[in-house]
Amino acid sequence: MKKSRVIRSVTAVFAIAIFSISIYTLIAKITDTSAIQIDKVEVLNGQSLHVKGDFTDSAKKYAGNILI
Repeated sequence: MKKSRVIRSVTAVFAIAIFSISIYTLIAKITDTSAIQIDKVEVLNGQSLHVKGDFTDSAKKYAGNILI
């Protein structure tokens, strides 16, 4: 009985940790505006703004380097 409770608790903690990390990676992060390259901007149905672009220094951001 106690063993199954421990297994459930450990599973719940891992599930919460994985969920938290996945949510954190989906949240937009602040970046330098000079690093943003916008290719195309569209207004869809008068309600939505669709922006297509890229980050020019994504490798620096990914590696964790600090921009000066």
